[in-house]
Amino acid sequence: MTMDDIIDTMGDRLLDNSSRGAFDGSYKVTGDNKGKGKIMPKVEAVELPCSVVYAEMKPKMYGSKVDIWSLGAILYHMVTGETPFEPNEESVMAGVYKKPVGVSPQLIDLIEKMLVVDPSKRASIEEVATHPWLN
Repeated sequence: MTMDDIIDTMGDRLLDNSSRGAFDGSYKVTGDNKGKGKIMPKVEAVELPCSVVYAEMKPKMYGSKVDIWSLGAILYHMVTGETPFEPNEESVMAGVYKKPVGVSPQLIDLIEKMLVVDPSKRASIEEVATHPWLN
């Protein structure tokens, strides 16, 4: 067996094993483990013509304040070696993070102004650029 055959067989077996546990059971693998495997979805017949209803997406406007948040998180990570937030949505949305230890009060002030949840209250790029910690 060549290396390509081994890799191909491993891939087919992974595909076979993962599709056996498909959540809705709608996928079945057929093939001979030689790259000829196919995923066969079960298709429900519908009468034609049919119509598809789409939900209206509400646009969310993003500006430079989103980048300020990202830069604040990166700055925090560079200074502490840790991410500012716990890995859960609640902590991020509440804006709860530990203040960096052993850094200047000016840096803490800058990070606090950058990691404000409400974009209208978050520092602008001009405020960040003219902050005393950077000057």
